[in-house]
Amino acid sequence: GMNISGTANGFEEITVTPVDNGIYDASDNEATIAQLNNTAYLHDARSLNIASTAVDAYNTKVTVTFGKETFNTNAGSGLPETSDFTFSMSGGTATLASGTALSISGGYGPAFDFELDISGLADGNETVTVTPIVNSLYDFNGNAIGTSQSNNTASLKKSYIAEIASMEHNSTQGTHNSIIHISGNIYAMAYRGSSNKGTIQTLTIGADGAMSNSSYIKNEEHDDNAVQYNSFIHLSGNRYLLAYQGEGSDGYVSVFDISTNGQTIDLKAKYEYDVTLSNFNDIIKMTDSTALVVYESAGHDSWIKTLKIAADGAVTNPATLEHDYGNSDHPSLIRMNSDTYALAYEGNSSYGRIQTFTIPPDGSSITEISNIVFTNNGEAEFNNIVRVDDNTFAVFGSNYNTAGGTSAEKTVIETITIPWTGASMASAAEYIVDATQHEPYGDMLKLNESEYLIAYEGDDGDGYLELYTISADGGTITKKWVRKFETDNATYNSLVRVDKNTVALMYSGDGNDGFIKTFDITSSDAAAPAITWNRLNLENNI
Repeated sequence: GMNISGTANGFEEITVTPVDNGIYDASDNEATIAQLNNTAYLHDARSLNIASTAVDAYNTKVTVTFGKETFNTNAGSGLPETSDFTFSMSGGTATLASGTALSISGGYGPAFDFELDISGLADGNETVTVTPIVNSLYDFNGNAIGTSQSNNTASLKKSYIAEIASMEHNSTQGTHNSIIHISGNIYAMAYRGSSNKGTIQTLTIGADGAMSNSSYIKNEEHDDNAVQYNSFIHLSGNRYLLAYQGEGSDGYVSVFDISTNGQTIDLKAKYEYDVTLSNFNDIIKMTDSTALVVYESAGHDSWIKTLKIAADGAVTNPATLEHDYGNSDHPSLIRMNSDTYALAYEGNSSYGRIQTFTIPPDGSSITEISNIVFTNNGEAEFNNIVRVDDNTFAVFGSNYNTAGGTSAEKTVIETITIPWTGASMASAAEYIVDATQHEPYGDMLKLNESEYLIAYEGDDGDGYLELYTISADGGTITKKWVRKFETDNATYNSLVRVDKNTVALMYSGDGNDGFIKTFDITSSDAAAPAITWNRLNLENNI
């Protein structure tokens, strides 16, 4: 016999060589050590069966590992397909929408990764079972893999994001999206719609995230001139402002009165705030009658302007500041306190910058406080800035300023501390969301005191919804969950809160069509409500 260690896979070649002067025939002829027929291969002793089954940390894939390479014909050829396997699930709260996997990867194995179509939130008590279809899978020698398996189960992890409903709201075009809450279960979507027209669509979304074709209420095409870069906000009462690029690529703000039931969309006024160019508009509320808009104009110069809105909708521009010269893209504004504002944007030399301003509530002046670089390796695009606590902020976007100083563009979350005076800034932490180089077209939503939701386009154009926790001081950023929500492009993402555990996401999918989806989010909010800042109105009565 032979003393063989390990399990033979059939590729081991055994060679038998006579010892010199060791073997003779009856006529005393010595067997030479040079032989022609002295080799053989071991037989493949590996098991045909499944060796292990495992679910990854976010229930995004199931890895099934066989004992050997696997084929879907008995001739030792043919890549295994999703139709060669069936999946089932028992226990827990989640279910399988289909017993056939959405995708398979891994070539001929022996390890294969499957993406499953899971419905609902998993509580961690779900058991997934994978079974080969009879006479569908074989080893290289044509031996069939049986349906009776013993290492073919794995448990799901407790999940935190589940899709509820999905609708294609515009089958022609739905880009440059911005979605806001109107009242109760009424929402409004601003986007670039059919024939590039500026469009506002109101619809109902149930507190449980339910939507259907009957959810649509009113569709209003408010501008016929290639609308882009929409930024939509609620000002007060029934009044709403939309900043966008319109005719001639100029900058406009339109004033709308939208009824609480969404059935009336009344354009009250349209104001042209830039007659040259208006890219990457972002508008935020200052008071019930004032707003602040920032955008990139001609020559990549960046402007910030205050807007005053009268009772009849008429708009004036009390103050203007050209706050940066050259390459000032992707701005995102946030109010720090009653008269201090912070702006995250890509500035000169493509550096990521945080700029702070003092602006009184009446919008009569804009005074720069500081302008500080937060990423200096080039590129700081698709910025979204949100508050973490009173002096800590998170910026979600893409830049080159990543761990190790690498030069590849990545999608990141960065936390930054800024004192209330706005006079300085310090980086707290950075988390690489996606290491592949692409434009994320993302949005970020604060859910509670420690949890944040991001939506973005990631690798291969797939859409991802991810849940993070960020410590109050910004020093720790932790990924909690990830959900792939789209496999055919996911640009111009815009998030809105529906209730404590429900969000809606508006985005542009396959063919730039317009989509909206709702998701169930398991929140771990344990913090009590806290006042972060306050102010009085000019009349000192509110």
